[in-house]
Amino acid sequence: MVIEILYYILLFYACVIVLYSIYKVIWYTVKMISFGVRMKRLGKDNVQVERLRNLFDIVFGSKGDPDYYVTVGDKRYEVCVLSFISIHGRWIIENRTSGMHIEARRLRDLIYTEKKHMGMAGGPHEYKHELRISRKELKLTPVEEEYASQILLLYPTPKRIICVDHRYRELQSGDTVEGHTVMNVHDFRNLIHIE
Repeated sequence: MVIEILYYILLFYACVIVLYSIYKVIWYTVKMISFGVRMKRLGKDNVQVERLRNLFDIVFGSKGDPDYYVTVGDKRYEVCVLSFISIHGRWIIENRTSGMHIEARRLRDLIYTEKKHMGMAGGPHEYKHELRISRKELKLTPVEEEYASQILLLYPTPKRIICVDHRYRELQSGDTVEGHTVMNVHDFRNLIHIE
């Protein structure tokens, strides 16, 4: 009897994980398709949008390559889209001696809750209780004067984004990493329409 109950509990838990995974893949696919539509809509109102890579390459290709060139009047922006399926955790940009990497992490729990621990600094404690979703090398383009700004566009926007180089810091939209400006889609659209 006890074995049957455990079997059904494990079966139920497995079904929930599979259904949640299917839901996340569908949700992410819809978000990325809507992103492509948003970028096309920017092409109106005297904004020129040149797409360099397709959505498949943005999701599965290398991170840091330019995905779009956006021109507004005499200002040109280089846009690199950073995208992962997980947004309820942290994205971490690491600048180590071995090179730059970007990683998406989330808590191991099925339901996202923020855990606090008083005896340990935030970063290491969180890292210990998180699961790595993806880790990729981040190859940023050299900073060039011809661009008004070189933008790392976060889509969909994660709950938090951290930069670990010579210090540990939480990034906000508008902060810079190696001369590239980190932005969410809302702030990027506002920047383009202000010009």
